[in-house]
Amino acid sequence: MDIIFIVVVPLFLSFVVSLMHALSRYKKLVFFENFLSIIGLLIPFLILMSTFPVISSGDTITYNVGGWNPFLGIALEMDSLTFFFSFISLALLILIMVYSLSRSAKYKVLYLLMAAGVQGVLLTRDIFNLYVFFEILSVSTYILVISEKKRSYKASFKYLVLGSIASVLFLFGVGIIYETTGVLNIDIISSMNTPQLKITFLLFLTSLGIKSGIVPLHFWVPDAHSIAPPPVSALLSGLVLKIGIYSMFRLFYTIFRTNFFEMNDVLMAVGAITIIFGAVLALVQKDLKRMLAYSSINQIGIIFLAFSFGTELGIIGALYMILAHAVAKTCLFLCSGIIGDLTIVSLKSKPSVWLPFFIGSLSLIGLPFTCGFIGKYFVCLAAMETSNTVYAGIILFSSIISAVYYLRASCYLFRIPKDYKISYLMQIPVYISSFACIVLGVLPVLIMDMIELAAKTLGGVI
Repeated sequence: MDIIFIVVVPLFLSFVVSLMHALSRYKKLVFFENFLSIIGLLIPFLILMSTFPVISSGDTITYNVGGWNPFLGIALEMDSLTFFFSFISLALLILIMVYSLSRSAKYKVLYLLMAAGVQGVLLTRDIFNLYVFFEILSVSTYILVISEKKRSYKASFKYLVLGSIASVLFLFGVGIIYETTGVLNIDIISSMNTPQLKITFLLFLTSLGIKSGIVPLHFWVPDAHSIAPPPVSALLSGLVLKIGIYSMFRLFYTIFRTNFFEMNDVLMAVGAITIIFGAVLALVQKDLKRMLAYSSINQIGIIFLAFSFGTELGIIGALYMILAHAVAKTCLFLCSGIIGDLTIVSLKSKPSVWLPFFIGSLSLIGLPFTCGFIGKYFVCLAAMETSNTVYAGIILFSSIISAVYYLRASCYLFRIPKDYKISYLMQIPVYISSFACIVLGVLPVLIMDMIELAAKTLGGVI
């Protein structure tokens, strides 16, 4: 089946679920809404897995919408980097949907729209449609952030304002590129060897920096992550931030390759500042979800730093950290939805929640036999390979700070309250994600071939 259906299926079923909800007067249709919501993610996942033999051999799969030439039309392409991000995103989307099946039909419609936007960003090779799909993703998440808490409207509005600024900057950059080259296809632009204006690179860097939560462009992250419903927080941290990083990978190693390597020393410094800022601010938080939000900034800083080294080893470290953070932070935010009272000193939980929370925490600290350790190990190796040992020291220092706030929260969580019941549907994604933290830490070989192939696709050169 053509790769376009990875985008079309969730987009179409979001419309179907919306129509069913509008026309239904009977609660029994909730079953069909849930069924379509899962199918809308499962079918794209199966289509993706059907491409694995081709992608693992180093080939790519291309789909030209309407049969138009990529110079004029819209091209979708699946390569190893796209496959890696698409696999992580669809797996997490399925897990989080299972966790949140009890939520409203409106939530599921927006969720499927967001899933379509995510897959569109990953597959498109057209820079304008990258903007369009990012807008579908962003508008959906602006609304999903809103909860029953009044503060969520303020958080959503802040996210909307900053996201809109990011979108305007991105669109302005697209306009400059089109004016300069007369084409929007990423591959064609990069093959032209036309030097891009540094101001255009800075526009994209600022725009995607906002969407990724890089310091000092992170202002929306703490409020949106901490106030949104737990499954939405898991989506924002585990997935949405990574889509901004993916866009940086795709654009900065192709169209803006020269600008990127000219400024990579500055970008490494920004990554280091983001690491320290996120770790220190997470340490002083009293609310669990706000602590997790600042922790996400810390780990995004590690990913951005590794990506900025510009070497193949740095890219491998960044990709493994993306995987580790996506899995572990999804686990932790889903756990937060089960716990209840989220003031850290008041945390109470059954061991059934404490154990996966503890495993996810160990992974983000970077202890051996967890996927976080593998990711940080590669990033530190990349730092030493490029004679940037001080950055390896910063990562280790931030890991010590992470150990303090994660283990503190885990210790409080071990206190057991009375009359505590947990839905099995909510437990399943939590246990799967925590189990993945261990499996990917003990057996990194399961994913390493794909990560190395994705790194070679980008081709770091220093």
